[in-house]
Amino acid sequence: MPRSFPTLALALAAGKDRFVLLSRTITAHTLYQAGSVIPVGHVATLRFISFGAEGLPPAFAAYAPLAIPARDVMAALAPAYGVDAKVPAG
Repeated sequence: MPRSFPTLALALAAGKDRFVLLSRTITAHTLYQAGSVIPVGHVATLRFISFGAEGLPPAFAAYAPLAIPARDVMAALAPAYGVDAKVPAG
């Protein structure tokens, strides 16, 4: 089990403290065996852009009201995943 959120921590270290979710796709995987369909899992693909104080690139400016602070996500998910959400302040 991971003890931190390395991708978010790297983004924060680079000054990218916010992100916007651009799209998501959820795919259900099934197995067809002996005439039965058996669910075997799901895959989620998220497309996002991270940014910092400089703001979003002009092509994504309309997404600005949907910005999510990375530290808020880390704090919310840490208890569920049993990881340390603390990262140095940027």
